[in-house]
Amino acid sequence: MLFETEKKANLFIKFNSEEIESESGYSPIRVYFCITCNGWHVTSKEERLNMVSKTEHLLNLFTNEGKSKLTEREREIAEGKRKEELEKTNVQRLEKIYTRIDYGIKSLEMMMERLTYYSETLVTVYNYIEFMEKFGINETILRNINSVLNRFNKEIKTIGHNVWTQIHKENDSET
Repeated sequence: MLFETEKKANLFIKFNSEEIESESGYSPIRVYFCITCNGWHVTSKEERLNMVSKTEHLLNLFTNEGKSKLTEREREIAEGKRKEELEKTNVQRLEKIYTRIDYGIKSLEMMMERLTYYSETLVTVYNYIEFMEKFGINETILRNINSVLNRFNKEIKTIGHNVWTQIHKENDSET
């Protein structure tokens, strides 16, 4: 049986050892960590095995005392696997960065379209105001146009602030 924690394995022994012994003649007496499945097991054997994982074995071979024991082929295999893992990790990182950049560019393009629309509208409104001032249009119309201009101005500032905030959020998340 596999247990996620040592505590769960010990509790299993505590509450089930008598029943297991009555059924099989053996009773679990201790728990041990299994390096193969990365979990805890129970056993009726008293002796403890000092098993070394494959990773630990390779690391020992790479240490100064074990360097001479490591064959050239084993070194090539270990280095090749390490290079493959590094390349895979780097490709994944680059893909994430590319996705963030692509998203950022699309967001900026959308915001630029909105800003272009608003700036063109503002120019048109200012042209109308100049025209109206030349030909004596009443104050109420000018005030209404001014309020529209103020709303456009606020919207443009909000868009600019959002662009600025988004750029800084993306820069902060990368670090």
